[in-house]
Amino acid sequence: MNPEARVKIKTIWISLLLLLGFLFLDRVLFPIALFEFPNELEWDTSPWYNFLHKQRNIRFEKGEKGILVAGSSVALYSAYPQQITDEVRTSNIKDGEKFRAEFYSHPALSPTDLYYYSDDILNKKPELVLYVLNPADLQLDYIQKKNTMKLVSTNKQD
Repeated sequence: MNPEARVKIKTIWISLLLLLGFLFLDRVLFPIALFEFPNELEWDTSPWYNFLHKQRNIRFEKGEKGILVAGSSVALYSAYPQQITDEVRTSNIKDGEKFRAEFYSHPALSPTDLYYYSDDILNKKPELVLYVLNPADLQLDYIQKKNTMKLVSTNKQD
């Protein structure tokens, strides 16, 4: 075998080994390093990481009935899963003590986004999915009013 062919074969082997090494790091080592340790971050410090961590770790036990509270991160301030769990457990609902609520949200989670997460949500087998719509999510402050200018100009002439 000539020297050029050996260099090409070595290059192919090195490239293949590097590719396999990167795949191993990406698919095996990084998920363990990122998601197997407890998440000690506050919700607003790294919302996308918090969502991915929460998404991977939400599991309802066999005898447990799950409630997924979905919505944008603004909705988090309107609904507290722990409070929902406490209210359901202390109510007169049949098997109320078996319910547990978990928050399933990321910044600007729209109903369309929720649809794209439907496979993941169905795999968690919740009893109820509650979508919280906060008025701040509608961004009403960006709606332009057409008649405002006419009213202002009419008032100035009077």
